[in-house]
Amino acid sequence: MNALQAGLSRVQAGDLTGGAAAFREAIAQSPDLAEAHYNLGNVLVPLGQIEEAIAAYIEAIRCEPTFGDAYWNLANVYWGQGAAITARVWVERGLAKGSLTPAVGYGLLGDICATEPDGEERAIAAYTQALQINPGNGVVWRNLGIVQARRGHHEAALQALAQATALQPADSEAWFHLGAVYSDRNELAKALPCWERAIALNPLDGRARRQHALALPIVYETEAEVQRWRQRYTENLMEFGEWARQHPTAALPGIAFATNFLLSYQGQDDRPLQRAYGDVVRDVVSRVIPQFSQPLAMPPGPPWRVGYVSRHLYGHTVGKLAVGWVEGTDPVAFQVFCYHAGTIQDEITDRFRQSSHRFYHLPGRQWEDIAAQIRQDDLHILVYLDVGMDPLMTVLAAMRLAPIQGVGWGHPVTTGLPTLDFFLSSRAKEPPDGDRHYRETLVRLPGIGLYYRPPLLPPPALPAGLRPPVLLSCQSPFKYLPQDDALWGEMVARLPHAQLVFVGFAPHSPITATFQQRLNRVMSSDRYRLLPSLPHWEYLALNRAATVFLDVPAWSGGHTVLEAIACGLPVVTWPGALMRQRHAYGILQTLGVTDTVAGDPADYVAKVVRLVTDPAYRTQIQSQMVANAHRLYNNPDCVAALEDFYRRAIASTG
Repeated sequence: MNALQAGLSRVQAGDLTGGAAAFREAIAQSPDLAEAHYNLGNVLVPLGQIEEAIAAYIEAIRCEPTFGDAYWNLANVYWGQGAAITARVWVERGLAKGSLTPAVGYGLLGDICATEPDGEERAIAAYTQALQINPGNGVVWRNLGIVQARRGHHEAALQALAQATALQPADSEAWFHLGAVYSDRNELAKALPCWERAIALNPLDGRARRQHALALPIVYETEAEVQRWRQRYTENLMEFGEWARQHPTAALPGIAFATNFLLSYQGQDDRPLQRAYGDVVRDVVSRVIPQFSQPLAMPPGPPWRVGYVSRHLYGHTVGKLAVGWVEGTDPVAFQVFCYHAGTIQDEITDRFRQSSHRFYHLPGRQWEDIAAQIRQDDLHILVYLDVGMDPLMTVLAAMRLAPIQGVGWGHPVTTGLPTLDFFLSSRAKEPPDGDRHYRETLVRLPGIGLYYRPPLLPPPALPAGLRPPVLLSCQSPFKYLPQDDALWGEMVARLPHAQLVFVGFAPHSPITATFQQRLNRVMSSDRYRLLPSLPHWEYLALNRAATVFLDVPAWSGGHTVLEAIACGLPVVTWPGALMRQRHAYGILQTLGVTDTVAGDPADYVAKVVRLVTDPAYRTQIQSQMVANAHRLYNNPDCVAALEDFYRRAIASTG
């Protein structure tokens, strides 16, 4: 028996180390024996000798440039090490040399590209190439559909996933993602049966179970529908919680897939439901990842180490609102650590980086890696900026990564998590009884609670087809509840020459269609325009040219109102009982311009009508806004108060 055959026999018998020795002997005897290099690589991977395995595969390809299996394994090893770009290069080389079977090679190329930053379009091209060669591959159709959905190409995703389920009816993964696309299109009547099929095929699919149990519409058709879905959510939450506690390992991927983000847009006090969900999340995470659940002792200091973690440390609303906290922090007394788990970086990211003692960019990292880094930095306080918006943050926030942990109001509703100790909010925005809306201890920072820098402004400009007066409302579709539709109808009835303009509605979307149907019940379709999301410069130009900014009663604008006021656009608001219904109220209170704060729907309409029909009054309001802008923007008081809170919290815990 020669050395190569001896090595294969030893590997077959389970002796990997002996096999490696035999393959090395074969290489010593025949240095250009590709099979020996290849099999050595196959043995070294499970032995954990990754660098040596990579070298062995490369040698196999050198010896035999058309060795397809060597290309395949080499690419997969690089990919498994997180080197997706290098893996892609080797697959492309193998395809170019004809070493890889095209249908299979392009499928692998698509899988790798799908994991690269901004690699989705390359993935779509590769999958399309694979399907042109073999249109009967259901797995490739499924993966194509998943990537199309990530790109927001919902029609193409539906076509691909429908093809996948037709070719492979037992593919639970395809059914799950088909349901997810229908859900993203607000078509829950079609999504729920898909998730039921996924659960039947794989009863331990925690993602399908969570989504089926806790699904909520993005936009509602009627007010009664809001209550019906809330009742379903309430009933299913208890059932899902029981299942999750019995199957924590299966449940964790479900918790890490989605948040209960849409619950808070029903306009009601969510504390009881959030608390119940928070307990489920804590129980699952502590059982599956117990090493990050133990209490931590307060480390010595000063300086005091404060961490901020988010997927949105860029020009997202969360990043824009929080960056002032970091920039204004005293670098002598406090060391700021920022953990950016998202992909996008821009000038806001640079501001976080420049003001941090340490800045980590951790795109694509799993919770274990991020948690380990945070623990290693031995923080005194950790602040989450977007719990409720991103499921990765929900999982991390259910751990104990610092002695004191809290949350900012990137998503202004209680997290319900027992592992978060405080909620940073605004004195001007919180109602007197605001504490009862939170499981966390409520911290009211002075004013609006932000150190906010106003944007640079373009000249005024209206999009084509618009004419003044323009009544502008700029909230996401899910922030508009059916009970407020009559308000918009009454407004345009009182102002026959005004145009009502909504921004952020994608054309040809079922979500947009539902909102249009609601508006058409209270006004004719020529009285309003639904614009898509605009480039920021064009959006600000529209704010500068509009006549009145219409705040939304169910979910008040925060960042949008700050930008509207910076543009000199008067804001009319009708505050509610919850903090998230009082952003504009708190901003106007801090600004000292409260004439446009309404007490009821009739007063709201009356104030809009006066601003449109009385130019002198509108000019007066604008002059007050300009004169008092210093109260709102670049105000360091909240950062000083935040530092004081941090010191007190550390002292009381230590």
